[in-house]
Amino acid sequence: MNDYRITYTGESEGYQTITERSEAAAKKSFLSTHKGIKLDIISIELYHENTCATKQQEREVLAAIRKMVEELGPQSYLATAFEGCFEDAESNIENDFSDSMKARWLHADAQLNAANGTIEELKAQKRSMQETIDRLQRERDEAEARQATDTDLAHLIRLAEKDLVEAEQRREAAAQDIVTYADNPTSEEFRRAVATHRNATSSVEAKKERMGRLNSIRNAG
Repeated sequence: MNDYRITYTGESEGYQTITERSEAAAKKSFLSTHKGIKLDIISIELYHENTCATKQQEREVLAAIRKMVEELGPQSYLATAFEGCFEDAESNIENDFSDSMKARWLHADAQLNAANGTIEELKAQKRSMQETIDRLQRERDEAEARQATDTDLAHLIRLAEKDLVEAEQRREAAAQDIVTYADNPTSEEFRRAVATHRNATSSVEAKKERMGRLNSIRNAG
């Protein structure tokens, strides 16, 4: 939009600044506003470029665009692309906002990327911690086995067997939950069951490894 200074004479004299898209539109707006009054336009001068439109002008343009899109039909490509945009435009005009579908999408995308980065970092930390735990577990088992008497070793094996059975039971229960919630794989229950089954499976493998080490020590003795 531009500001046009219109100088006039007739029943009164002076000038008036009108904000419009073009000189022709400014002239039309001036004559419409002073309809019934004998005025002669002496000159129309471009006073200022890139002026903000008035809210009423934006309302009128929005109404015109909405009507053109509606005339194309609800299944048109433009109708699909403009879905939700008209409501944003109305809210911006009436509430002095600067919101848009694109801005919201970019903000959500940035948040998602940041969250994904945090998730990957936490996964790496988890892997590192699990490796440390597994190493310490192996070292402890080896130390216990080296110092154990036959009775102590038998006791450790019984405890390891009990731990293994419990881990297998947790894995089986998680597998049943996966089957139960399989019809809704996006549900929180299904995701939790999958995570629990994955962790239980890792635990079973670790405890089997522990049992193997203890049995090897017993057999070697």
